[in-house]
Amino acid sequence: MASGRNDDAIAKAIECIAGVTTLTEPRATAQAATQATQIVAQATAYTGGQGNVQINEFMVMSRFHKANPPSFEGHYNPDGAQKWLQEVEKIFIWVACFEGQKVHLGTFMLTEEAEYWWDNACQRLDNAGTAITWVVFRNMFLVKYFPEDICDRKDMEFVKLE
Repeated sequence: MASGRNDDAIAKAIECIAGVTTLTEPRATAQAATQATQIVAQATAYTGGQGNVQINEFMVMSRFHKANPPSFEGHYNPDGAQKWLQEVEKIFIWVACFEGQKVHLGTFMLTEEAEYWWDNACQRLDNAGTAITWVVFRNMFLVKYFPEDICDRKDMEFVKLE
């Protein structure tokens, strides 16, 4: 690959930006536009004089969305929450994303009540100076949407099956 610009990556990012206009939710539109801008910046940047263009973020995002990840609305649905988490984590393995990308990819699939919950949780974490990692998100998500009493009940059901 030639050093400097990657016209294919730029073209794909522009397609991504064009697709943003079809979104109706303002927050999702802003997030997608920010991601597309970052992709263009990465595709046009030189990296350490080696001449390799880093477009991993775009490739991971593209593969993640091609895998058709489920969205999660929130509400009381412990089984749905557990299934959503399992599906998203299975896609993370398939797309081979970095740990730091998981929060952005996974939380992008939160909608409605779950999205509002996560926005508030992020504010609390930021105020506390807590780093937002997938492990932190996962733990908070399970506490919120898969309460301990449900977890205990599932454990008891499993023990009865043996």
